[in-house]
Amino acid sequence: MACRNIEKSEKVHNEIIARTNNPNVHLMQVDVSSLKSINQFCDLFKSRFPQLDILIHNAGYFNHGAKYLKSSDGVEMCFATNVLGPFYMTN
Repeated sequence: MACRNIEKSEKVHNEIIARTNNPNVHLMQVDVSSLKSINQFCDLFKSRFPQLDILIHNAGYFNHGAKYLKSSDGVEMCFATNVLGPFYMTN
């Protein structure tokens, strides 16, 4: 599990382990809107695991009508989270 907010994700992480009786569910932090965070995540992932079999991008951001926000890389937040980040992580 790759999640932006570890504290919020730990409950779901533990629930998945309990319901599946599978202790091999790992929780790692990544902010898909940040290229630096994606690089750190990918480096850590590759150091822990020999391969990746399946990648499901489930991050999403949409803030209709709100103030225009930019990611830490200066990219519009919706585009950074929904398009650029997943594309960059996949590559």
